[in-house]
Amino acid sequence: MGTDHVRKEGEEPIHIQVIEPNPVLRGEVRLPNYFVDFWQPLLGHKATATYAMLLRFAYGTRDECAPSLSRLAASLGMTRKELKGRVRRIKQADGSIQEYREAGMLDVLVQHDLLTVMTTG
Repeated sequence: MGTDHVRKEGEEPIHIQVIEPNPVLRGEVRLPNYFVDFWQPLLGHKATATYAMLLRFAYGTRDECAPSLSRLAASLGMTRKELKGRVRRIKQADGSIQEYREAGMLDVLVQHDLLTVMTTG
């Protein structure tokens, strides 16, 4: 990328930056119509948005990314629990508590083989 400096007499310098014509090299992500038409009804809006945001973090020729859950949640307007899933507890009539796991958006993507999650720490 080059920069040209143009100056008119008595004015501050103007910096003109050359724009990269290939948006893939600059990190633009586009979801194919097939993905939106086929996968979005299957995954739901939140999981589709999560997938698209992860693609933004793994732009260009990269096939992996490592955003923190906090950053991913903030970028999507979701909570970490919506992304990771959570354990829900329901109190039964007999006083016992039944637990079940509510899948998060990352679980949904893993379940459909669209994502592999590797945790650290």
